[in-house]
Amino acid sequence: MIDTTQLTQLISAFRVETEKESISPETVGALLQNITDLLANASSTAEQQIFENWKAILSQLNLVEDVNQGMESVESVNITLSLRDLANGGRSGRNFNIGPATPLRAGVMTAQQANTLMNLDAAVSALELAAVHVANKNAEQDSRLDIIQGGHSVITAIQQGSDHESKVYFNIRKQNLATGEEYNKTNNKEIAPATNEKAGVMTKAHVQALEKAATDIGNLRQHVELLRQPQLYVTGVYNRPENKNQVSLGVEFTDVWTGDLIEAGDDIVIPAANTQRAGVMTAQHAKRLDSAEQEIQNLKNSPSGGSSKSMFPISIQISDENGGNRLRVLGAKPLLDRGYYPYLFRLSKKRNMNRHDDRHSEVRKGWNRVGQTKGVIKVSNDGYVTISIAALKHTEIDITAEEENYQPQARWFVNDRVKSGKRIASFGRIQVKLQYLDANHELKVHKVRLPFGIAFSKQVPTSREKFDMSQLVTDIATFHVATVPYDHGRQYRWIFER
Repeated sequence: MIDTTQLTQLISAFRVETEKESISPETVGALLQNITDLLANASSTAEQQIFENWKAILSQLNLVEDVNQGMESVESVNITLSLRDLANGGRSGRNFNIGPATPLRAGVMTAQQANTLMNLDAAVSALELAAVHVANKNAEQDSRLDIIQGGHSVITAIQQGSDHESKVYFNIRKQNLATGEEYNKTNNKEIAPATNEKAGVMTKAHVQALEKAATDIGNLRQHVELLRQPQLYVTGVYNRPENKNQVSLGVEFTDVWTGDLIEAGDDIVIPAANTQRAGVMTAQHAKRLDSAEQEIQNLKNSPSGGSSKSMFPISIQISDENGGNRLRVLGAKPLLDRGYYPYLFRLSKKRNMNRHDDRHSEVRKGWNRVGQTKGVIKVSNDGYVTISIAALKHTEIDITAEEENYQPQARWFVNDRVKSGKRIASFGRIQVKLQYLDANHELKVHKVRLPFGIAFSKQVPTSREKFDMSQLVTDIATFHVATVPYDHGRQYRWIFER
């Protein structure tokens, strides 16, 4: 404030002038010059003291320019402050730590707590915790204060505030640049708790949930240890040494944890069947059954005994399941269960194949067996038929495995090939022409139907043995393998027909 004491004295002296000659330009000019000199040099003691105080305050204060997270620690979060000396413009640094969270207060998550959380199973997978990031926007805004204009407050300290269950508070201390007055704002800023979408502080509830999950996992581990006690499971059942009157089954256990095999002390005994209950067939039962079969065979061979073939009736079914043309024998399972073998026959003219006969021996017409041994065809329990490719000497096919050797399609029942530029099929000693030239000299396909049959027999012949048709226990169930022309009669495929 300007000291106006001398100005007041000059003006008062000028006012008391009464003589007209005394009020002259010279007198007024001198008065104004004195006023100008006083104004130019005006500076009161109080005004000078304000400037001195302000300068002293500036020499003691540091302006916070930036707030960042400091060096990493396993127990706390380090906050670094970048400070600016308002007096000389120099820079310095300061830091403080945010302590770890406990069940009683919020805080940062320590490295050990984070490691424990990462090892939890799906029971705590919904708890997604992030590292604490301190970003105080007010501090960043206050750091941009214009020092020249003065009269503003700057942040001089930031400290962690009072404890809270779900938040971290900060206490902010400010100082007025003009007056040097300091004042604190308690719990002025906060860091919100962490959620599934954003990072934040670990709250008391988070810590409690973490500890509860750890306790639950500990309890679960105890249950697992109980389960890891020896656990025995039945992994094998085998037949004990033979007995004529019963079946004794031994039981084998396996410890699922150690892999040790343990045999049961007592056998499981299945007694013989009788008229009151089911059971095993004893040696005596089997002997009586064999005797019954022999009696049936004797009756079959007896002139007055008739034929036993009616006991095992079979028939042929052409199945088109799943869009495929398949051959099926109905009534095959009882025959297979009794050990009878299926044989394939074709209605043809065929010479006797005994090696010691000459080439002009008797000619056998009618149903003749295909192939020289059993195994030409296979019949499954549900009746489906497959044929061996090798049995019909499909030499152009490379047979690498038995399951690839047996095929269900009709084309493998006939060995067709090219001869003299035309397709033919071997049927016994007959060569069946499959193609011909029409009137326009175009190659066309004949409609061919070749008769086949399937029957079952107990006989197991060798390659040199003549097959005894009287050993058949069924009638011959007949079917045909036929060509189906297509592409205007120029191409064909083989199918089964009745």
